[in-house]
Amino acid sequence: MELSTKKARPLIGEIGLPGDKELSHLALVLGSLCDGTSGITGLGEGLDVEATKVCLLRLGVQMLRHKVREHEILAVQGKGPRSLVESLDWLDCEDSEATLGLLMGLLAGQDMKSKLTGGEDLRRVPLKGLASVLRGMGATVAFENGESAPLTILGAPLKSAEVEVEDGKAKAAVLLAGLFAQGVTSVAERGKGWDHVERMFRHFGVPLERAGRACRVEGGALPRCAAVRLPGDMHLAAYWAAAASMVPGSDLTMTEIGANPCRTAWLDILDRMGASIERRPWGDNIIGAPEPVGDLQVKAAGLKGAEVSAEETSRAVHELPVLMAAATQAKGKTRFKGVRALDKSGEVLVKAAAKLVKALGGKVLVRSGVLTVTGPTTLTGLRMEAGKDPRVAMAGLVAGLVAEGEMCLTDGRCVVNAYPTFYSRLRALCQ
Repeated sequence: MELSTKKARPLIGEIGLPGDKELSHLALVLGSLCDGTSGITGLGEGLDVEATKVCLLRLGVQMLRHKVREHEILAVQGKGPRSLVESLDWLDCEDSEATLGLLMGLLAGQDMKSKLTGGEDLRRVPLKGLASVLRGMGATVAFENGESAPLTILGAPLKSAEVEVEDGKAKAAVLLAGLFAQGVTSVAERGKGWDHVERMFRHFGVPLERAGRACRVEGGALPRCAAVRLPGDMHLAAYWAAAASMVPGSDLTMTEIGANPCRTAWLDILDRMGASIERRPWGDNIIGAPEPVGDLQVKAAGLKGAEVSAEETSRAVHELPVLMAAATQAKGKTRFKGVRALDKSGEVLVKAAAKLVKALGGKVLVRSGVLTVTGPTTLTGLRMEAGKDPRVAMAGLVAGLVAEGEMCLTDGRCVVNAYPTFYSRLRALCQ
């Protein structure tokens, strides 16, 4: 499946985005533990969210899709936290780390045996840390090869734990296990400390306490049915914001986008680069919304280089490829500090993005833990394999909107799998 872009007309109009993926996974899993029906509006797109749905269906959770006016609602019909049924088949998490982590936490306290597997990429994701925590709480976790999927979990009565984890995915997994543990489980997240996990747990009525960086949940707390209105995915908004900033004459509005301040680092960076972005918060107490939401209006602007701190680089790591693409059109140097401090997956992402930008004709230099992009640069389209990372591939398509010649991905399946409607909407807006 070839995907291509070329020098574009202005992006003008108003669009909505698929629901936030991180919140989509959490809403599905927490809804499955309720005794009753939870309606989810605006569920995220892509194979990773679909993987969570399919695995929960195989565990006996019922789901029904219906429409109310213009809104499509997924009704998740749970029967309580102990109602899951053992699946004789492997639970295939595809290449979704979120699916695998949440299921490990969910199944650790269930009185049954579960087998989890995934795609080629997921089988390379190290799970030693999370497995060690769950074993310490009383579950049995056995790997078939090394310390990655496929694996088997034998659930058991769990005991509480006090642990520190690497990221929000692990935090969510351990908090889920904590619901089935005796006593209070305390989880501290290193580094970023996003609060979207806590917000979603509380939205489902699970009381959580904050103590510094640690989040505490008491075993036996029961999620309550909830109506969930998921905001547009803030990560996906970055591609549209960068595109509208770069393409002359653009004026694009994105509606009902997540506005959690813990997740807006890329937006702050674009602001400092001179992007014309108006944030329009909707205010508090939006019915069904677990996080603050708002609209973003982005107009084309003359971008300039900016200094990006190590903390910002870490918080915006998933958006770095498209930020680097935008920096090729900025006047001066944009310096992303702290790339050496990123974890292994972050380092791989930065290398792949730097390779792409250089191939397009951009000026990129990595030295002493600082990635520098110098602009403005005239980019030249090229023909390349998309690879498996949609973040890099989508950044390439955005860069193609200001390039001389055509930017062509010879196999764009990773883009379609991650954000099925991205390419068609991009073409409709600007080609």
